[in-house]
Amino acid sequence: MRKITYSDGQDIQFKLCKKYPSEDILSTPIVNTYLTADEHAVLSELPGGKIRKRRYSIVSSAKPFSIDVFEAQLSGLILCEVEAASVTELESQMFPDWIRREVTSDPFFTGGNLATIDDGVLLAKLASLQDRSV
Repeated sequence: MRKITYSDGQDIQFKLCKKYPSEDILSTPIVNTYLTADEHAVLSELPGGKIRKRRYSIVSSAKPFSIDVFEAQLSGLILCEVEAASVTELESQMFPDWIRREVTSDPFFTGGNLATIDDGVLLAKLASLQDRSV
C-alpha cells in the first residue's frame, strides 16, 4: 500500500501495489489498484511493516530515473530505480558516476524485506557492502 504525497503537499494519491514473482529479475509484473482515502485508512489497520521514503525524479540525458531516500528505521539507505519498456532498454541505461552499486538481484533490498528490518540490520548490511569492492 502506498500513500503518495506530491511536492506541492496538496495532491495525495493512494494505491495498492501487487508485484508478482518472475524468474527474470529485470522483469517484475506489477498491478496497481487506486484507492480512496477511506479505503486506504481501512487497509492501513492491517498488520505489516511500514517504509517511509522520499522519491526524487532525476531527468538526465538518458532515460529518467528515481532516487529513493529512505527515512525512519531505514535512514541512510538511498536507492535508484529505473523502469523501461524492455530488458534491452534497461540494460542500456547509463547512470551518473555517483550511483555506486547494482542491488537488483539482492533480495535484501526488496520492499518486503526492508519493511521487516531495523536500523541495526540495515547498518550491518551497508557496512558489509563497503567492505567489498564497488
